[in-house]
Order: sequence, then structure tokens, then C-alpha cells
Amino acid sequence: MKKIKRYLHYINTFIRSSEKGVIIRDLYKEVRHKGLTMGVQSFLHLKAGYFFPGYDVTSDFDPIFSIRRKQKHLMISLPVAMAPKVTVIIPLNNEVEHVYYCIRSIVEKAIYTNYEVIVVDDGSERGSELLSMHIQNLVVVRNDKRIGHTKSLNQAVKRARGDMYLFLGHDTLVRKGWMQEMLHTFEKHEQTGIVGAKHLNADNTLKEAGGIVWQDASVWGYGSGDDPEKAEYNYVRDADHVSGSAMMVSKEAWEKTGGFDEGYSESFCEDTDLCFEARKNGFRVLYQPTSVVVHFEEARSGRNMSEQTKKLLVADRQRFRDKWQAELKTRTKKGKRIQQVRSKDMAYRSVLIIDQDLPAPDRNPAWKNVNELVDLLLDMKYKVTFLSTYSHQSQQTVEQLQQRGVEVLMGDRQDHVKENMQYYEAVLMCRIAASMPYMILLRNNNYKGTVINYGRELSHLKVDREIVIKRDLVFDLQSKLLKAQEDFVYAHADHSLMVSWEEIEYLRTYISKQLHYIPPYHFDIKERVNGFEKREGILMVGEGNYIPDQDAMKWLLKMYEPLHEKGIALTIAAANTPSFIFDHKKRYKLLNIVTDTAPDSLQELYAKTRLVVAPMRIGAGMKGRVVEAMANGVPVAGTFLAFEGIPKDNSFVYAGHNSEKELAQAIEDIYSNAAQWQQLSAAGMAYARKNFDGASLKETLTNILGNTGK
Repeated sequence: MKKIKRYLHYINTFIRSSEKGVIIRDLYKEVRHKGLTMGVQSFLHLKAGYFFPGYDVTSDFDPIFSIRRKQKHLMISLPVAMAPKVTVIIPLNNEVEHVYYCIRSIVEKAIYTNYEVIVVDDGSERGSELLSMHIQNLVVVRNDKRIGHTKSLNQAVKRARGDMYLFLGHDTLVRKGWMQEMLHTFEKHEQTGIVGAKHLNADNTLKEAGGIVWQDASVWGYGSGDDPEKAEYNYVRDADHVSGSAMMVSKEAWEKTGGFDEGYSESFCEDTDLCFEARKNGFRVLYQPTSVVVHFEEARSGRNMSEQTKKLLVADRQRFRDKWQAELKTRTKKGKRIQQVRSKDMAYRSVLIIDQDLPAPDRNPAWKNVNELVDLLLDMKYKVTFLSTYSHQSQQTVEQLQQRGVEVLMGDRQDHVKENMQYYEAVLMCRIAASMPYMILLRNNNYKGTVINYGRELSHLKVDREIVIKRDLVFDLQSKLLKAQEDFVYAHADHSLMVSWEEIEYLRTYISKQLHYIPPYHFDIKERVNGFEKREGILMVGEGNYIPDQDAMKWLLKMYEPLHEKGIALTIAAANTPSFIFDHKKRYKLLNIVTDTAPDSLQELYAKTRLVVAPMRIGAGMKGRVVEAMANGVPVAGTFLAFEGIPKDNSFVYAGHNSEKELAQAIEDIYSNAAQWQQLSAAGMAYARKNFDGASLKETLTNILGNTGK
């Protein structure tokens, strides 16, 4: 009767599924290739994660098949690793079927294969020999008598050959890439000692995204029962606690902490204790959202817990409370200020950045400055939330930010900002169009933090220059509207960061708020670069969708013919390259078009180019590509506007050329004169080294954010 009920449970699970079509297709595929009986069995094992007991948390059903004897169709093989990087450690206490399914999921979902699996059998009545029959290359550590959960795990580590110890609960199933994502976390984030996975319930709701330890020593799985796809659960962050049911620990952290405290008798507090010990020893404990496991937690659920086990739980919690009494006093009371305490070591220091787009310097060099602001704030130990007002963003860019530790929001999130603005110490706004509604919202709701405006350029000045070039008065209304918007933001921001000295002087004539000059970029200047003879051709770097760059490209192509006749090649590197550039390709054989403007690609171009040309006639703000060329030892020929905003001290050697004839002559002179080229190359690198390091930007932000309120 129980067997019939079990299968009725699986049928009911299938009927409620929103993926019936996919499931039927997969079942048909297995039956067609393996026959009815073997096909159904194989299908059920492939879908173990879906039909695993615990899908209905009130269910007492056992696994689909019980492993009582050797069955060929259940055979699986672990990879043979001569020198494994990772040792996966799984405890066993009679739950043979659960452990089998757990290991099967590791094999089926593996991307990374340099690992070994150790099952530590702590005196099970149903022995681990059943697992050894069905799983090749499995390492088993068996205790004839039960010695306790923490002691048995420590015992297994002594047999481990890997440099990373990955503790995995017997009642878990892993998702694709889970192990690899944990490893990458150690590589990307310095001082990492422990990494924990995102835990899902059997119904795909969130079980925990890291844990919060309250003042009373209780632990709460952050986000329990919520949607696991929400932004707040999908970025790497420091956590109070990560669960030992999917926890990777470096060998260094393990040795410095001494491993699990064997004073804890059951699997209740030993993982939290290890997290506290790791931080005490200078390591970070990180939550990694792209490492995902499904955790059924049957063995630890209240309905299966004996009175003796409950007593052990109480004793373990008391031990933890006594051991970490001083640390717990600094904690928040249970359920309070969750938004602040969810990120350990970053509490009370949060910054919200608002921009139209997420910074993707690999697709557009203009985003480099915002990208560096994000890095700087992270280095200063701020918890950074980035709000893109455009909801359609590259998933790759989103994930890159999340992996750096940035919470990413997209679309119209005014309700979120209004509800959570008290948690942000500062709000940094990057574009006028994106800033306006949020500036109004913050000021209308008496926001107490600091509002910072990042003024990359004054757009109304750019449009004014476009009027002069195109002689079109339609732009006049646009300029007046932009000026009104920009004046509003600058007047209501507490501080504005400016990249152009000329624009600072202009605004100071009528804006009374604080204006700070910051270099928009910083560069690592090389000691040596290729010389004059190893370079050839001229280069223009731009953005195809940016009107000032389009105008500059057209003007450069107009004056290029005499240079082309002298055998000087021209490379135009522009993401979203305009179609008119390709039309000129038919005319000029020495014209090269590069659409990849990722940092590495630009570095290759700078290394072999003799001269960078910046023929800007419209635009505003500092032209970062000019400084970037100088930092890479490439001289620049440009207009007066190309050098606008750059600090003009005694070491600055350039002068702009605004006429077509003067600019063409400057290009030819620098290109053909080795002595002049060498002088400009050296002077440009020295200038960039002096004026464009990260120290001044960090100092400015520290001073602003160090002052509470205004």
C-alpha cells in the first residue's frame, strides 16, 4: 500500500508540473533508446531532482528506488583524479539512497572534473558497501561505531587529497556548474576562506542565500521562501554564515581555524562556528549565488528529530552562544534591520548608483570611468547597488557586476528607492536623464543621506556647439531644455564630481553647491613602449552611436585623402560602427575598420599605432580616449575641443588645431618626425602618470562620504 501511495505522489507531482511537455519528451527519448523498463528507470534517475522525496515537505516517501542489492542500471563512475583540486565530503548515517542520488547529481551536473568524493560513514546500520558497489572511484571512510558528525567530518579531511574541502549534505542535489562557480570565487576575491552556495527548496523556492546570525545566536537563512531570482539574492557578498550542506573551505583557512570544533555533537552549529573562526583569522566568508543546490533537509527537520537530538541541538547552541558571547553582543536583534545586516562587514555603508546603462567598458570605452567608480567604492568596503533605468541590459554585463559583489537593479525602481533610501549612505547619479526623477523623489521625501552628481559633461554645451556646426536652430530648444535639467540636478545635489576644469569654472558663475574636480580615469603607465620605427598608421577611437564621434569621423575622412596618397593607413575603432564608414572603405584601401573596442583590443592597437587623431568639433567634458592614448605612449593630434577639460599645467605639451588644414599638417608632421614623436610620447606618459592615478578620486570620495549628512 505504501508503494502505491509513493507512486501516486509522483504522478500528482507530474500533473502539477508546468513542464509536462519537456518531461514527456525526455521520457520518450529514454524509452526509445533503452526500452520500456530500462528507459523508465533511466528517466526517473535523470529526473531525480524533480521527483526526489521532499517535493511535498509533509511527505514521508522514500526515494524512488531503494538500493538493497547491486543493480547494473544504477552504476555510475566518478572521475579519476591523480591530484584532485577539490575533495567533496559527504556524511552518511543510514541514508544510502539519499547519498547515492546526491553523488549521481554531482556526476551528471559536472563541468569541473578535477575532484574526488569521500563518503564518511559514521557507523551506519545500512553500510556504505552498497554505495561502493554502485559508484566507481568512491573513497569511503567508515567508522564501526558512531563518533559524531563533526568528528567524522574532521576525520574525512585527514584523508582528503585536495586543496579545497567541499562539504555537501547527504540530502542535496547539485545544479550544473555548482563546484566550478565556488572555485572561481576564491580566484576572483582575495582573502576568501569559505564560500557557500545558494540553497533551494524542493519546490524551487529559496531556502537560503547565505545566513544572518542574530544577537541571540539563532541563524536565519536569508530570503527563506522567497523568489530565488530576485536581485538581492544574486550577487556575491560577505555573509555571516553559509550552510555546511554546501560549503567550500580552502586548505589554508581550514588549517588556521583548526577545522570543525568537535565540541559540537550534531550538525547544528559547527558550520556557523567555522565561519566565525575564519573571519577571526582574517578570511572572508562569501555567498556565491551561481553555485546552486537543492536541499531537502529531511534528516534535520523537526518531524524526524528525536528528543535526544533536540537536547543536543539546545546544548550546541548554548556552546556557540558562550564561545562567541562578545561577538554576538555586536549583532542585531532578531528580525531587525535585515537590509543592513545581510552583508557582513559592509553593514551601514551602502551606496546606490543610478545610471541609464550598466557599465560595460568592453563594449564602450566611455563606461570605463563609471566602472572604475564601482571598483573604487568596493575597495573602500562599500556595499554597492547599481540601478540601470533601462531594463534591457546584457546578461553578461549583469553577471559580471554581480560576481564583483554589486547588487543590480533594472527598470523603473522608484518604489524600491523610496522604500529603502534610508539604508543608503549616499546616492550617486551619473546621467541627467536618469537622475531627474530620482532627484525629485529623494528631495520630496526628505532623504537624509548625501546626493552626489557625477557630471561627465554638460550636454547643453555640446548641443550649443552642434548649432554652430550645423546651423540648425531646432537644436536651440533642445539646448535650453537640457540646461534647465542640468541646472536643476547641480543645484539640488550636495556634491558634483566634474571631469573638466573649464566646466567647473563655467558652473561656479551661478551654482553655489560644491563642485569637485576628479580625473575620470586612472592608468597603469608602462615603463617602456614600442618606439617610432615599430609603429605605423593613425588611429581614431570612438563610439558609433555618439553624434560628436560621428561628426569627427566624417571630418577625418574628408581630410584623409592626401594622407592616404602618402601611404598612411587609417584605423577607425568604433563599437556600433556607422554605415557611412564602410562606404569609405571602397574608396580608401588603407582604411581599416575595427568594431571590437574591448580594453585588450585597444591595448593591441595602441601598441602598434604611431599616432592617435581626435578631430572633435562638438561635444563636452574630458575626452578620455586622448588621455588613454597619452598613457600608452601614443602622441595625439587633435582639435582644441579634444583637449578640453584636461588640466593644463607646465607638463602639458599639446595645442589644438581647429582648421582642417592645420590639423592635417599636424598629423603629417608628428607622423613623419621621429624626434618630435619621441618627445611627445615621453611627455604624454609623464603627464598621464602625474595627473591620472586613482589617489585623487579616492581622496575626494573619502572626504565626501566621510561627512555624514551634507
